[in-house]
Amino acid sequence: MTRILHDVAVSVNHDDAVGLACSAYPVTCRRADGLLTCAYRAGSAQHGPDGIGVVRTSTDHGRSWSAPVIVFDGRDCDPPESYATSQVLAPCDGSLLVLFCVVVCTHPDHDFLDTEEGYAQELRYYRARSVDDGRTWSSPEPITFSLPQPSLCGRSFVFPDGELFINTKHKTPDGRCAMAGCFSNDHGRTFSPIVEFVTDPDGVVVYDEAYYTTFDDGEVLVLIWTFKSDRDNPNVLRILETLPVHRSVSRDRGRTWSAPQPTNIIGQLTCPLAVDGRTVIAASNHRREPAGILLWTSHDRGTTFEPNPLQMWDAREERVVAAPVSSLVPCDVSDDHRMESFTFGLPDLNDLDDGTYMLTYYATIDGELHVRACRFSLSP
Repeated sequence: MTRILHDVAVSVNHDDAVGLACSAYPVTCRRADGLLTCAYRAGSAQHGPDGIGVVRTSTDHGRSWSAPVIVFDGRDCDPPESYATSQVLAPCDGSLLVLFCVVVCTHPDHDFLDTEEGYAQELRYYRARSVDDGRTWSSPEPITFSLPQPSLCGRSFVFPDGELFINTKHKTPDGRCAMAGCFSNDHGRTFSPIVEFVTDPDGVVVYDEAYYTTFDDGEVLVLIWTFKSDRDNPNVLRILETLPVHRSVSRDRGRTWSAPQPTNIIGQLTCPLAVDGRTVIAASNHRREPAGILLWTSHDRGTTFEPNPLQMWDAREERVVAAPVSSLVPCDVSDDHRMESFTFGLPDLNDLDDGTYMLTYYATIDGELHVRACRFSLSP
């Protein structure tokens, strides 16, 4: 059983401080003192040349959120720089850190994912830091990574000793997509070279956005959105077939990983959270019937998941229902996976350290795409 304690809007579209019609792609972290920080993209649409970066914080387990603070606005740059994806972390020095990727819009009228001109636009990377609990942020500072054009995506995290694990992916010179990452031992001021973790030698399978969780014994579990790409069109991002979510583990602090293996989760982006030494919950996008965000449970450290997940966000009813799902469409059924058509997504889980959990995500209600936060508890 899952008890929903609240489900509220984090972003308010057309807010005076933002003034844009579409908020999406939230990433969230929890600091040791309980402060929640949510960073997301706001724009006139999910993708396009006018994306800005917004941060809000919460001190009451996500029931209410601070006024929006803009951490990046590149609309007046020449050419414009559009905020795309981000990471948010709470380093052990007490600061808050946002790392983000922007698109240099030399072809603003071309689809960023489905056209060669749009997909080939330059990416740039920045960081911003807050030392006053998210009320103000430093000016964006450029970041140079060891490999060209990586993507900042999925979940980054902080090890107990303070080392940062920065989640990236990148394309190899021969066009394969690789799950990768880098590390920081100075609270995000400098980064190690990017290390390639997982890739398909044949380049057919894409290991895309990866989300991580750590167990008390130090083992790290990753769940990976896995799909087949269109190898005949390598200069655009097209999903031909969604495969089962894959898992991998690391026992050396993320330096090396086991060969990825399929789970029984049917879905796309999937965020795991270790509840104890054996139990893992995972929030996953499911874009076939019943479409929405599903909550899966594992009692063997994420090796297998119970076959009947809970439907958290229901895309048809446009609300959280927390209802069991008895049947799912098989994962080998083809489907339309054009990202710009997605009406919900990017589930992110945080342990609130009081027996409750926070799910943040973006969703559509009455035609309004915005960011939401759902606090819930689990019953045995």
